[in-house]
Amino acid sequence: MNIEQLKYIVEVAKTRSITTAAQNLHVTQSGISRAIASLEDELGIYFFKRTRLGAEPTVEGKEMIQHAKEIVIKLQEFEEKARKKQKELKISAIFGLCNTLLLDAFQSFHESQRHIKVDIEEDSTEEIIEGIKQGKIHAGLIHIYESMHKEHDDLLFKVLFDSKVHVLVNRHSPLASLEYITPYDLSNYPIVIYNSKYVVQFFQELSNKYAPNKILFATNNTDIIEKTVAEGRAINFILDPALKNGQVMWNKLIVSKPFMIDHNPVKIPMGYVVSKNNSSKSVKAFLNIIQNQMKSYYK
Repeated sequence: MNIEQLKYIVEVAKTRSITTAAQNLHVTQSGISRAIASLEDELGIYFFKRTRLGAEPTVEGKEMIQHAKEIVIKLQEFEEKARKKQKELKISAIFGLCNTLLLDAFQSFHESQRHIKVDIEEDSTEEIIEGIKQGKIHAGLIHIYESMHKEHDDLLFKVLFDSKVHVLVNRHSPLASLEYITPYDLSNYPIVIYNSKYVVQFFQELSNKYAPNKILFATNNTDIIEKTVAEGRAINFILDPALKNGQVMWNKLIVSKPFMIDHNPVKIPMGYVVSKNNSSKSVKAFLNIIQNQMKSYYK
């Protein structure tokens, strides 16, 4: 017994015709006849009898056809839900990655998965994690810290690469003349940061270990961040992918400098986060593209 046989007897019962059922299901008439005959032999009952009105269900057949109909309806509901889930993919990323890594990954993904609608949006690390937990987001591209594994044991975090950190300053700032910038250079300059508890923790650790820094304010509005740096009111930090893809340098008033400690570039682990229960093929395909992209990007 198989699901196709059940679909055949349901359609024949509905149309009262093997010929019409074959046309509706886009199969041959002989194919339906053989499938039904095979099922009848297997179960030891006849589903239909031929009358002048067409193929009429037998007494035994009526009861079994009703059960088959219920199974077919449930299967159709299952297939419809599966199609809806597969047709939509929601990906979110922290500031600096939507217009770079995710955009490039989307273009590659769309070439082979045109039937799937992809939504890409930018948000803070906290909002991305919460969105994945609530099932509103399928995957997120974020900074990854060791504490996250303990805080969120229902999620899977995977580091893809270590991103270098750069400092954005006004071109007339004394910092613009330096070859690179250290935590000690920051103590006299206000900083505007992206609004995230993990970003705050990063700067707090720098302040505790090296020299106190001054957070002017935190915001998720990238236009305000740009304006603040361009006007020389504060400095900002940005990740390597944004620089490599030319997202920064919005105007000639902003320059970037490597952020270094003990002559070594400061790096932050970057990667993706998904639910441990996520089994979507489209999500895995998209993340594979991201992963392969990173291998070539940082080779």
